Amino acid sequence: MTTQSNIDLNTCVPGQKLRVRYGSIVKYVEPMKEGINGAYKHLVKDVYQVNSESYTDDGCYWSDKRESELDIVEILPIEEELTKPTPELTHSITDQIDVTNPDHVSIIPHEHGVTISIKKGLTTISWRHYNH
Repeated sequence: MTTQSNIDLNTCVPGQKLRVRYGSIVKYVEPMKEGINGAYKHLVKDVYQVNSESYTDDGCYWSDKRESELDIVEILPIEEELTKPTPELTHSITDQIDVTNPDHVSIIPHEHGVTISIKKGLTTISWRHYNH
């Protein structure tokens, strides 16, 4: 059985995610300067960057268009890099607090870095540090 495809791997950018027929998600690596046997021009790897396969322009695993569980059936939208949120200011720079003996210090890790809070009496200073 041959497969018809509306896939064009020439439109992909490195890192873009693709779905193969059996449902797994893979990543587009790059176009190959010299395609294998003239047909396989696109390098794709699994999301763990371990196994790689080469594909035809239309996402077929076999150059004779036989259907395969490894055929690319969907090009997923490009994921934009998450923008880092702007830290919220909880106190102005002119606020002063004696933190030489704080009542409480907390460091709370979160997905993008850590939040640090220092409490002295009724005053709390908090800030967020974002990983790069």
